[in-house]
Amino acid sequence: MINEREVFILIYLDNAATTKAFEEVLDTYLKVNQSMYYNPNSPHKAGLQANQLLQQAKTQINAMINSKTNYDVVFTSGATESNNLALKGIAYRKFDTAKEIITSVLEHPSVLEVVRYLEAHEGFKVKYVDVKKDGSINLEHFKELMSDKVGLVTCMYVNNVTGQIQPIPQMAKVIKIILRHIFM
Repeated sequence: MINEREVFILIYLDNAATTKAFEEVLDTYLKVNQSMYYNPNSPHKAGLQANQLLQQAKTQINAMINSKTNYDVVFTSGATESNNLALKGIAYRKFDTAKEIITSVLEHPSVLEVVRYLEAHEGFKVKYVDVKKDGSINLEHFKELMSDKVGLVTCMYVNNVTGQIQPIPQMAKVIKIILRHIFM
């Protein structure tokens, strides 16, 4: 039991996993969920209004990312569904020409489970890049693994557990050099 005279100060150090929402975001979220809680896929009037609001949000996001089409933004239930959709979509698209995937043991379980599934059930070969003692990707080993048979590379930019920043710009240069015929 907590002594009433004790004062606890919470120092929250897990913002890489989840971060407190801004008040403006919470206010908007509550307002919309109280007045427009309808299923946006329903054909009735309220559902159509909810769908219109959803499409408006999609249009705003597309404008922010300079998208040329409304198909570039897909809303999902969360990170696991998003990772499944993105990774499988890219892998299946590249399957005929590039059946190798490069990843690391540092990836989120929702990524690792997808690449393991693709290897076990869909004929992909998964290669794991070595990790250095400081938690960063071994760029030299990445260069060795990279070939024109690779159709997908997964690497989180900042690790949500350790905070380690990965050498994504350097990895992108390696990919562009090896797959230059794709980027020309």
